[in-house]
Amino acid sequence: MQCKEAIAQYLFHLRNLNKSPHTLKQYRIDLEQLAQALDEARIEDVTSEDFRHFAIHYEDVLLEAGFKPTSVRRKISSLRSFVHYLAVAHIIEEDFKSAILHTQPYQVEVRIPSMTEVSAVYHHYEEPVAMTSYEEWLPFRNRSIVQLMIDTGLKVAEIKNLRWGHFDQKERKLALLRKNLTFQWIDLMDKTVEDLQHYAKRTAELFDFEWEEGHALYFTDRGLMNEPMSERTVERVVERATAGESLDVRGSELRYFRLLQRSVQEDPEDLLKHFGYASKEQMIQRLQQLKPKR
Repeated sequence: MQCKEAIAQYLFHLRNLNKSPHTLKQYRIDLEQLAQALDEARIEDVTSEDFRHFAIHYEDVLLEAGFKPTSVRRKISSLRSFVHYLAVAHIIEEDFKSAILHTQPYQVEVRIPSMTEVSAVYHHYEEPVAMTSYEEWLPFRNRSIVQLMIDTGLKVAEIKNLRWGHFDQKERKLALLRKNLTFQWIDLMDKTVEDLQHYAKRTAELFDFEWEEGHALYFTDRGLMNEPMSERTVERVVERATAGESLDVRGSELRYFRLLQRSVQEDPEDLLKHFGYASKEQMIQRLQQLKPKR
């Protein structure tokens, strides 16, 4: 099968799996770059030995092209998934994805922000005294998103997927939708509950509506209340806050600030339950790596 045809077929397969638009976009970019590299190497058929050899050594191609280690790692992962699909779909005879290795050390520096820095980001978006328009409401929405991330340690995708029905005000909990379509409940601090209630009250007053269970907690427009924001939009909300405070902190690092805080206050088993690490050992190892050196 022609390489470009196989890639197009795989992308169609991913769309049928209901992957998020952000994930689909990234796969498309990675595989289009793969198709270009194969074209430059004059490799046309995924069933050929040339394709197998090229795929196994694709990391060298990417490094020579000047891609950053994190980008190389992601593109190699996309290639391995593609090769696995080719084998499952019986397009190639052997699934050789295990032969496509990450040979370079990929260590991403993560800097946990200080309390002062977190506080600056936490209050970056000011709450307007009076809200009479969508434009005046946006900073108010963004403020709630950033504060919820810092208060809870939720991921961008988890925040994006929140619906009004996921917020149990009486039990003071949030329900997080997992990949297997089950829910995981997490406890909220009293302050976080009050902040969410305040956000919901002012939002409903401005747009003159009553919250329903299926409404997205964070939406992009009055007419799109049933549609959640994209992950990229949530990421930009956080990026504008950190950039506005002249910080080089990523959203994930804001999350880990909260995880570290909780690790001091709570039993590690609670962190394991709340934040979905594969094992207690994995969670502890990750937190130890992220703790700032004294």
